[in-house]
Amino acid sequence: MNAIPVRSLLLTAWLLAFPAMGSTGSNTTATSTADEVQSPLDDKQTSLRQAISALETEHGAYGAALPEQLLSLGRSLQQQGRHREALTVFKRGTHLARVTSGLYSPEQLPLLQAEIESLQVLQNYQLADARQRYLYRVQMRSLSDAGQRAAALVAHADWQRQAYLLALDEEPGERLLEMWELNRRALNDILQRQGERSRKLLPPLHGMLHAQYLISDYQWQDGAGFQGTQGFADRNQLSSHRGYRRDNYDKGVAVIRAVHDLERLTNADDPCLRPAP
Repeated sequence: MNAIPVRSLLLTAWLLAFPAMGSTGSNTTATSTADEVQSPLDDKQTSLRQAISALETEHGAYGAALPEQLLSLGRSLQQQGRHREALTVFKRGTHLARVTSGLYSPEQLPLLQAEIESLQVLQNYQLADARQRYLYRVQMRSLSDAGQRAAALVAHADWQRQAYLLALDEEPGERLLEMWELNRRALNDILQRQGERSRKLLPPLHGMLHAQYLISDYQWQDGAGFQGTQGFADRNQLSSHRGYRRDNYDKGVAVIRAVHDLERLTNADDPCLRPAP
């Protein structure tokens, strides 16, 4: 009996390992697997759309429960990378929350935040900036919890940093001054509520330090607009800019010392953070 060639054995083994290859059943198996991967999100979206339709039928196009359902639908679309569709859903949810709950209702906040996320993914930074400013206005008017307000200030300060790095404005340096000021406000708020030993002081302190670092390297546009041709307001603005540059080093050192002192104090207070003897 002739020996079976090794290549034939390998080929047979390979075909047995993948019996569906080259057959009609292979497409069915592949399709079924793909459906199994995608079906949970698709099924969820179908259920959400049905729930939204039911709410509209029962309560009308401005039902109070619709924004929450629209948020869930938009988040599901985001997970699939369908950001343009998600934006349409979030915008509708924000509009409904504003109509049903008030111009500065907190129900808008998660919808606005989700909308900004999709805008950033789509690299529509100018519109994201506009929505971020609106988000900030709603937060400052609707958040009653002081901790949430301080967190919102720090988050908005970080957006100013991103906007500066993206050079969204003709004079990007203004973002750095706003970044400093927002972090400073958050710092003062936390100090008043929790005292000088709270580790929650660290995020705004680090934000202030980063702002000073960026300010130190920025060249203000002292052009025609700041030579007096635009009037008293511009001269004051230029003076303010020069003041920030003049005091930049001292402010930076003061923040570094504050961070160092806070780390030392909190490490001494917390047994878990104390150095081993």
